[in-house]
Amino acid sequence: MFRFETDGEVRWTSPETTGASATVPGAGDATGARYVRPKAIDTDGSKSVDHADWPASRFRCG
Repeated sequence: MFRFETDGEVRWTSPETTGASATVPGAGDATGARYVRPKAIDTDGSKSVDHADWPASRFRCG
């Protein structure tokens, strides 16, 4: 599961995903934010293989 936060406030959360899941597009409004944080959320309690892939992340300003 992925999450997009600004200044500690959750702006968007994906559905639960696995390594076999299709890409999940997401968007969140960061207007006025000082900090932006993309996060990968552990969903099964096993932190041994959790990872995130953010290759197409983009931020648009203005």
